[in-house]
Amino acid sequence: MISYPYIIIVLIIAICTFQYWKTRNQYYFYISSIIVFCFIAFRAPVIGADTYDYVKYFIGKQTYYSSDDDRPLELLFLLYNWMLHLFTHNGVIYLMINTLLTFAPIYYLIKKYSLNKPMSILLFFLLGYHVIYFVALRQIIAISFNLLSIIFVLEKRKHYWWWFGFFSIISYLFHTSSVIVILIYLLTYIIAIKKRYYFFIAIIFSVITGFFLERYSYLNIFSLLLTPNISAFDRISFYLGNDYYSLANSPLNIALRTSLIGLFVFSALNKHVLNNWLSKIYLSSLIFYNLFHSFPLISRFNIAFSIMSIIVFTWVFGMEYKKNKKAQHLINVMVIVIILYMTRSFIIDCINPDLKNSTRMHPYYWFFEDYSKHPSIRRF
Repeated sequence: MISYPYIIIVLIIAICTFQYWKTRNQYYFYISSIIVFCFIAFRAPVIGADTYDYVKYFIGKQTYYSSDDDRPLELLFLLYNWMLHLFTHNGVIYLMINTLLTFAPIYYLIKKYSLNKPMSILLFFLLGYHVIYFVALRQIIAISFNLLSIIFVLEKRKHYWWWFGFFSIISYLFHTSSVIVILIYLLTYIIAIKKRYYFFIAIIFSVITGFFLERYSYLNIFSLLLTPNISAFDRISFYLGNDYYSLANSPLNIALRTSLIGLFVFSALNKHVLNNWLSKIYLSSLIFYNLFHSFPLISRFNIAFSIMSIIVFTWVFGMEYKKNKKAQHLINVMVIVIILYMTRSFIIDCINPDLKNSTRMHPYYWFFEDYSKHPSIRRF
């Protein structure tokens, strides 16, 4: 079986990326955005592991979120569902509203800060972030408010720290793990990193450290130290102990691949954007994943930081790129190689995908198709 919908959408966005690269026509960005919104918003509710549980819970087919997770749902998520119930009980509209809410901040960040907007959307798929947006509905809603808090601070809007606090509280009331996200956001904002070699040292050291932590099982000790009485740590402990993505690619290989991309990006960035908040959040995602790559489900938590990579990656086309013709040629070649390599890997993953994979991403169905025989129903 070949999962054609995923391949087709990536190829369309890839074409838009290279057309935008040549023409700078915003039309390609808007086309890519609309396609991605429809692809995610109007999917069948069985696509994405937790999605089916959320939809059934919303429309009243079950009175619990998940039989595998007995932790109570956060207060604001329950209020959010109640408010939507005032207008609709339709699962399709529910997913459409969720998609609109979760993608609005990303759309804004890409439109305002990306130097190749369709490329940022393409990277969203090639780096596998779309999987988490399909799967972790409640957590992604929380992250959307974390991203709003960043936007207010980045643009120094009126009372921006009050807004940061307000959106941070909302994100926590949607998903308690957000408290860790907020702390790391603040830490990366405070710490100044102006020397390029600090980024290299941090990435390389974290790869080596993560390898030894995994090899000698020291991370098992860390997972035991997480306090189960604190809901945020309890949720992270659940991530550490879960084998949700155990069927995915080797986590160490992914860590090495993303680290190599990170080394390229930080070597090509203009020195004036090295200390940018988004750059430092992206760096934190590399460090975090490198250290904890042996717990694959932690990538769900790391998405709050790694999502910045789709924007920071395009900054290689900044001022240094425009001034230096030799640098232009080298960066162009490297970007093309990276995009082609990741596109190839993405397509290979869509050929004969494992239908028993717990992410439940394959096969893709639209909401109007008959999905009664989808693995989400028959095998889980």
